[in-house]
Order: sequence, then structure tokens, then C-alpha cells
Amino acid sequence: MDKRKFHLFLKGMKDMMPQSASFLESIQDEFENRIEPISNSERIALISLPEQFIERVPLEYPEWTTKLHVWAENCVPELLRINPIYLTHENSFGDSVIMCLIKSACGAYTDNVNYPFIRQILNTNMSYEDTTVDQNTGMDIINNINILNTPDISGKSAIDYLIDFAYGIDTFEGTEPDDVLKEMLIRFSEGQ
Repeated sequence: MDKRKFHLFLKGMKDMMPQSASFLESIQDEFENRIEPISNSERIALISLPEQFIERVPLEYPEWTTKLHVWAENCVPELLRINPIYLTHENSFGDSVIMCLIKSACGAYTDNVNYPFIRQILNTNMSYEDTTVDQNTGMDIINNINILNTPDISGKSAIDYLIDFAYGIDTFEGTEPDDVLKEMLIRFSEGQ
């Protein structure tokens, strides 16, 4: 089940009725804990053959997405078990799967930062090997690419997004810094 619409509905309700925010958040937490965004058969298929989920899923013309993006926007943890190269695929908006995963973990749909999931992302090896040919020698060059550092269409990487979010800078100017996330990023940069 794609939980994004319900979460967006609850976000709107919290904005309209701030006095009921705690009640609405309890509904949101219960919904988040009870409803799975992916079935068991889809989990198995995702882990065994992830390339089948990069097929375009039409949205309003001419926009499209993929099943991987939908799962990323629902914070499906099994995405961290597949080859990271699949998380580089972009939708028609230019968002990579990893960027959708990071934005969702930062509360894009729920307004709640999912710290354990962000920690899990940061602790997962997000590198893959890419081979290019040296123009001068004709020899293959193997490059190790970490998708957390790969810029998307906006020129920002997933790590850039997390830093901006944690420190309340750039697109998050005017929002409170997130000290928990700042500490996580410091530990990540120190290799802990």
C-alpha cells in the first residue's frame, strides 16, 4: 500500500487543527506501524530481481515514476539490500531513488524524522563499481562510486540534502537545526 497520500492528508489536518496534532500523530504512528507498503512476495521479488521495478509507472501526463521510487517514498528498508546502482535511477522529476529515500526518512510525508532508518542508510555500503575506458591508453579504469555522494539533477547529493536539513541551511533556511541528525552526520564523516 502506498501510504504517502494518507500521511499527506494527516499533515494537512495537523496544519488545519494544530490543537489536535498529538491525536493526529498517534493515528499516524499507528498507521505507520500496522500498514506495510510492500507485500511479502514483492519483498522477495525486489531482493532477487530489482531491475523489474525500474519500469516506468505513469503519473499525470507526461510525468512518471518507478515502483522503486514509490517504495523509497514509503521508506521500505529492503531497498538497502539491493545493488546500490538501482537506487541511482531517476523519475521524470529527476529525483533518484536514493534521494527519495533520504527525503522520506527526513519526514517529507510524515513530518517525523526516521532516525533509525537514516542511521541504517548511513551504515549501508552504498558503493558500486563503474568501468570507464581511459582515452589515452584504452585501458579499463574501475571507479568506486558512492551513491550518497552522487549529485542529482539539482546538483545536490543525498549527503548534501542531509547536511542542509540537519543544519537548517539552503532550502531549509529558517528551520531549526536538527542536533540528532548533525551528530549522526559527524559520526558518519568520522567513519564510526
